[in-house]
Amino acid sequence: MKKNTSINSEEKKLFSFSPDKTTYLAIITEILMIFAYFSVNNVLTSPQFGYLGFIVFGILTNLLLNVIFPIWWIVFYKKEPLSELGITKKRLLIAIIISVVFSIVMAPIVFYRLNQVDNGIAILIYSGIILWEPFFIYCWLQLRYEKAFGIIPGILFAGLSLMAYHIGTFPPISLLVLLFWGTLFAVIFHFVRNLFVLWPLTWSFSSTLGILMGGYEFTWDMVMQWSIILAIQIGLIIFACYYRKKTGRGNE
Repeated sequence: MKKNTSINSEEKKLFSFSPDKTTYLAIITEILMIFAYFSVNNVLTSPQFGYLGFIVFGILTNLLLNVIFPIWWIVFYKKEPLSELGITKKRLLIAIIISVVFSIVMAPIVFYRLNQVDNGIAILIYSGIILWEPFFIYCWLQLRYEKAFGIIPGILFAGLSLMAYHIGTFPPISLLVLLFWGTLFAVIFHFVRNLFVLWPLTWSFSSTLGILMGGYEFTWDMVMQWSIILAIQIGLIIFACYYRKKTGRGNE
């Protein structure tokens, strides 16, 4: 009988070392993410670049690198189910409950802070439509890290990965805050292993605080642009589900 080697296997260890080609690809995508995030926030900020920042970060990074590539690699290339990317019906109810409770607890703090800035609602909505961030960090990177290095390193590396691409754009104290929250979310995601424990509600409220902490400004134009990106990403996920069913493999 063929041994189950999927990420969802119950045989995962606290510590291990078995990186493979997918592990190295995941690390490469994180490195590319670091360069892209730094570039769009520190180099492509001048009006003379026009929509280049959106092309580099919105299309090439958030759309292609953060979401389309992981889905293509796992579902279409490796022929594995979407559950290997945290997209599953399993533990869906507990994921939603945790997300709602977190949002209720954070809501007073978030809305208090949003009342102090312009376009507060735009920031909150933008934070909720950026599927790419929790998907990339936890569904793609963390699950690959855990498979290659074990549960504890996988959780720590996920938190570090979230912090890493903010280096150079966030002050040091804010980076430590990101590391804390990134690792906490990694712990939660490890036990629930369902994207919906983080997105959209949890990420909407937590990312909003991160945006305010970093001093960023977001407009309704950006909400519209990333809404289009989100629609394409969801369309791809639906197509991947259809592909799995058509090929008789299911989605687990």
